[in-house]
Amino acid sequence: MHWSSLFPLAALFLGEASAANERVYQDPDTKLSFYQTYQPYKLDGGKGITFRIAIPDDQSSTSYDTVVQLVVPNEIGWTGIAWGGAMPGNPLLVVFRNSNNQGVLASSRWANTYTAPATYSGATYAVFKSGTKINGTHWQVTAKCTGCTSWRGMTGSNNFIKPKGDHRFGWVYSFQKPSNPSSASASIGIHDTPQYFSLELGKGVNKDFVTLVGKLT
Repeated sequence: MHWSSLFPLAALFLGEASAANERVYQDPDTKLSFYQTYQPYKLDGGKGITFRIAIPDDQSSTSYDTVVQLVVPNEIGWTGIAWGGAMPGNPLLVVFRNSNNQGVLASSRWANTYTAPATYSGATYAVFKSGTKINGTHWQVTAKCTGCTSWRGMTGSNNFIKPKGDHRFGWVYSFQKPSNPSSASASIGIHDTPQYFSLELGKGVNKDFVTLVGKLT
């Protein structure tokens, strides 16, 4: 796995176009309000991945839980995001369908260099049945993350995701499935071109976040 900060000019065009695809999304399954962006990965095919983030209204500490939801075309083997905006030195999320395509796994990873990321215990994901599903064209995963909004960097610095203002995420995808898609620690192959998006997280605030998330299974 290699998430480089260099990417073709086409990725720049995709990133610029994504601003028009940002909006608030009210999810009927979870009842959460997400702020989302749609990121195309095929200029000529009209296909892309939707990334959604919901956060609590009360961020009394520098670390707070989030709920992330991804809507992914079936041709994608795995996809992921870097909470800190690039591959090294921050929590990574990798998601993929399991071996019989009846469920979706969320895997917490970390990498100190541009090499295959290892599993990471500093951030944990709880995948909800509500909002996680597969149909004939797409698969969707909804998961709460604890530990994604704050982390200690490789130099020992403390890093936080501010709940207001734009925050940059990195994202990648691969058409190849993981080696063992029944395991959250499965090996993953090299992804396609790394790309980036920014979201104004304050637009995904939920006043009843704790209550709503507490009802999800």
